[in-house]
Amino acid sequence: MITIMNIKKKKLKIFFLLFFISLAFSDAGEVTIKIKEALTIGNERRGIIFQWVGLTTDPENNIYITDLKDYSVKKYNSEGKFLKKAGRKGQGPGEFLTPGPIDFHDGFLYIGQIQHPGIQIFDTDLNYIKSIPINQPLISFQAVGNDQIAGSIFLGNKIQLYDFDGKEAMAIPYVQNEDFMLNAVEFRMFNNNLYVCFQWKDIICKFSLTGKKIWERNILKVKKIKTKKIKNFTLPQDICFKTITSDCERNFIFVLGGHLSKNVNRDVYVLTPKGKWVDTITLPEQTHTIHIDSENFLLSRSEYGTLVKKFKLIFQ
Repeated sequence: MITIMNIKKKKLKIFFLLFFISLAFSDAGEVTIKIKEALTIGNERRGIIFQWVGLTTDPENNIYITDLKDYSVKKYNSEGKFLKKAGRKGQGPGEFLTPGPIDFHDGFLYIGQIQHPGIQIFDTDLNYIKSIPINQPLISFQAVGNDQIAGSIFLGNKIQLYDFDGKEAMAIPYVQNEDFMLNAVEFRMFNNNLYVCFQWKDIICKFSLTGKKIWERNILKVKKIKTKKIKNFTLPQDICFKTITSDCERNFIFVLGGHLSKNVNRDVYVLTPKGKWVDTITLPEQTHTIHIDSENFLLSRSEYGTLVKKFKLIFQ
């Protein structure tokens, strides 16, 4: 005989089952993300971009880029108006040979150079402040507070923290094998976690700041990367992922795909902090990097780096 209590228990079980199913789906991809172009930057004469490399923004959403061809860092406001330029060719304070990665933190800009060691610090008016004498080139870095820089090197297996004197502090290992040639990564640290995407492997990971792996994802479903033997080195041929960033609204992870994406250098894979795939955004033109500002505008390059495109992220 079916009692009222049994009916209530069954209803309760169904409720919790539906609740957990809804949670699973909401974390796995119910959200769709569209982009709407809002702005093109770099097409005015004074603010022309010759060979754009790095990109960042400040809390007021001013835009800062490094330009490899005229050895400079340039500043634009959030509407794309050119404001200022600094730098010239050289090896002295405020000078560049190959300006590349750039990051903003706590009122200052941090600028690295491609295949050259050290980081230079500028204020938001592009005045040179000081240099950090890191003894090897960093392929990716982030200013993380407490007067420290976190960086990854080309032949490495850890994220190394440096103080402002260039001395090594703690390190966060992200891989245990010694296949250093394939271990190059881009990374971001936020909310007390480390997010890593491998350039030459189909791997995106999340770690605690003590180096404990929380999850690993293989978005491209690529079993083996093409390599080529040159003398004693095995060199990868195709880039899996180019850069990684996050939005300010939902803390989603945005990873730019490379040569093995369906749309080469255009597909952006979006994951939740738990590692669930949400959506894939396809940019209208190829880019080598992306950045998301505090108003959830996604910035990318176009025209082989001579323009910056600004897109509004629309969550549906």
